[in-house]
Amino acid sequence: MNNNKENKYPTLKVIMLYPLLGGIVGGLPVTLMVFIGMLIDQDWSSILEILWVIVAITFLVGFIPSALTGILLACYKVRILDTANYLKAFFIGWLSTFLPTMTLVILANIDALFDWQIMDIMLVLVMSMVAVSIFALLGGLTSVILAKFILPKS
Repeated sequence: MNNNKENKYPTLKVIMLYPLLGGIVGGLPVTLMVFIGMLIDQDWSSILEILWVIVAITFLVGFIPSALTGILLACYKVRILDTANYLKAFFIGWLSTFLPTMTLVILANIDALFDWQIMDIMLVLVMSMVAVSIFALLGGLTSVILAKFILPKS
């Protein structure tokens, strides 16, 4: 019975903690950059209000990709046994960030796509895919950081 409890995968923990922490961990670099920029400008009057707004926005922006990452990691029962498992967590985090973000980019520009010529559409899609891929790297990195603390090690 003790062995069964040790091998049980913490599905609920992974599914709950990834969405709660993913947006905040992923938004930490953005928050730090804004904080440093505000220190340079010395705008002390509204520094706390703006920081709380940025933390709230990064939480909301990262909620859906982090929730998808947590669900996929729990479905595949990813455990951190070696460094290859961190690569799995990175790829799942990258993909979970890339797909919804690229979908939003396409849906936001859907009306313009009907007015453009095919070469313009292809150029915009390729540029969007590159930009979203770079943004998705942050999702993959966030997934690895959270995997270090949330996913089971055995």
